[in-house]
Amino acid sequence: MKSMLQQWLQRKATIEELEAEHLVNGIPFGFCNSEWNDLKSKIQAGDELWTFSSPPEDWDRLMGMEGIALVRGGVIVESFITALN
Repeated sequence: MKSMLQQWLQRKATIEELEAEHLVNGIPFGFCNSEWNDLKSKIQAGDELWTFSSPPEDWDRLMGMEGIALVRGGVIVESFITALN
């Protein structure tokens, strides 16, 4: 799956931007906060966070997903799913 995600990267974002965009009842990523904190704990100097989404045809076939990818040296090393259909 990670090789497919590389093609799905949409935009680079900061921790602060992502937490503000996914605030649920005052908690970043709501009930998935522990997974988000786990991803943040793996960030190293020079790493990037990117949003991603599968192609529209995947969503049409009820196989879509989106989330946050941790990119290191141009390679996705970890991901966090925020939505599935």
